[in-house]
Amino acid sequence: MTQPDITTVNTLGEWLSLTMKQTNYTRQKLADDLEVSKAAVDKWLANKSKPRIEHLIAICTLCYPGLDTWQQYMYATAISCSISLGTVPFVDTSTPGHDTRGT
Repeated sequence: MTQPDITTVNTLGEWLSLTMKQTNYTRQKLADDLEVSKAAVDKWLANKSKPRIEHLIAICTLCYPGLDTWQQYMYATAISCSISLGTVPFVDTSTPGHDTRGT
């Protein structure tokens, strides 16, 4: 499964919405899998609150199983760090094993 083209996404909510759309996740299914409330997912999608890093890692793990653990952690960390800057990084996950740490 490849990541959606998020090169123009500027918020976590937009990134999460695209990710959920591509992976056919509903708000309730994501909430259940992350063991959080649906209201929490709604707030993330509306950019009213930010998920903790462990939830971002879990989202990457659930939605992008082709990434290895290190890539999932680094992508989630990059998203977490960039939320306050108003941009979400793009990571090419179309090639299994593609190492994006140096790019």
